[in-house]
Amino acid sequence: MGLVSAQLLIAVIPAAAEPRCAEMPLLQTLEAEAKAGKPASEVVEALLRDAEKIYTESAQIVAWKPRTERPSNTILDRNFRIVECHFQDAFSSVLKAEGLEEKLRWTLIRIEQFDNFIFDAINEAVTCANTEGGRRLKVSRELLDHAWMEFKGNTKERDWDPNLDWPESHELCR
Repeated sequence: MGLVSAQLLIAVIPAAAEPRCAEMPLLQTLEAEAKAGKPASEVVEALLRDAEKIYTESAQIVAWKPRTERPSNTILDRNFRIVECHFQDAFSSVLKAEGLEEKLRWTLIRIEQFDNFIFDAINEAVTCANTEGGRRLKVSRELLDHAWMEFKGNTKERDWDPNLDWPESHELCR
């Protein structure tokens, strides 16, 4: 997804979005959730740290490389989807902030792109599409790295887009 498209995605998210994951409790609150109501820069930095934890968990899940439905179902038993839902809610809440600095807006664009790819990487792993899951995991890492660059004020690579030109794989669970 190009950056212009990502900017449009952020613009169309309803500002009054209510948390949808409240009925799905986490064992431990995300740092970004705990920072709710703090300055936007603190929440965005917490989102980045939460994203690092989500990436680490996702890398472990994708590394399982299931080939049959049984290990695939084990992936579904993990609480990734609950954590990811809470992450999305925390992300949506910071979008409500008035007058976000440009670096924070760009950081949020990259965080949203990261979240899309990490979510897809797990979905690919669940269907035993391990090659595709690994590719999406790699792109999510690159996007998270670029989110950190933006947050730290490095604007040299704003026009960077990940390489998504790869052959289609046809792996499925047996």
